[in-house]
Amino acid sequence: MEGMSRAAERGVPPRPAAAVAHPGDRKGGPIMLAMDTSSAHGVVGVVSGNVVLSERLEDVPGASSEGLLPMVRDCLDGAHVGLREIDAIVVGRGPGSFTGTRMALATAKGFALGLGIPIVSVSSIEAAALDAGVDGIVAIALDAKKGEFLVAAYRCGPSVVRVGGREMETRAAMPVLDPMLCALERAMEAVRGIGADRVIGIPGDAGPLISGPLPLCWVALARMSRGERDDPDTVEPVYSRPPPGG
Repeated sequence: MEGMSRAAERGVPPRPAAAVAHPGDRKGGPIMLAMDTSSAHGVVGVVSGNVVLSERLEDVPGASSEGLLPMVRDCLDGAHVGLREIDAIVVGRGPGSFTGTRMALATAKGFALGLGIPIVSVSSIEAAALDAGVDGIVAIALDAKKGEFLVAAYRCGPSVVRVGGREMETRAAMPVLDPMLCALERAMEAVRGIGADRVIGIPGDAGPLISGPLPLCWVALARMSRGERDDPDTVEPVYSRPPPGG
């Protein structure tokens, strides 16, 4: 997949393949610049409707939003899309780490304000559930440190949304278990209790907590179909555990 080689060299585990278009391919719908740094890896992508035009997955160890800008430039170049062609900014708001979650959100706010276009924040764990590619219940167990996990579950499957007068086939995740912070034993008990078809995040289960740009945009399109967007001046990140002093 274009733009994934450096991540592969660093040992980032593979994700389910998204439908990636050749540069210049358009299948309708808004053109969205999506980004998320709530996990140990940052993802940036350009998505047109239901098609990924370009994506990058990299380690993002730094604390500065400038760390994402080269990835954004690479994605725009790979998609042959100019900044002024972007219709909306999509950003994963977490839950995630204090530093990582703020990084993408700060970058997204800057682009939305600078370009005068909507910003749509989405749940990073909801997108990760969709990224699993499972029709059924996907449980997420995010390591929140200090011996605790943030656990949530979603029923995932096909969906259709209407945005800008155009119907698009997407995927949707309906909450089955609202996020809760608990010890590992309680997390595993909760997962067993809902009969999850796939579990992501608990040691020994399937894969890391990473979402590609397309699932991020699926969640955003659902919000956009309801007329929802965020105020870049007030949208805030969601953390995997309450911040110090919070």
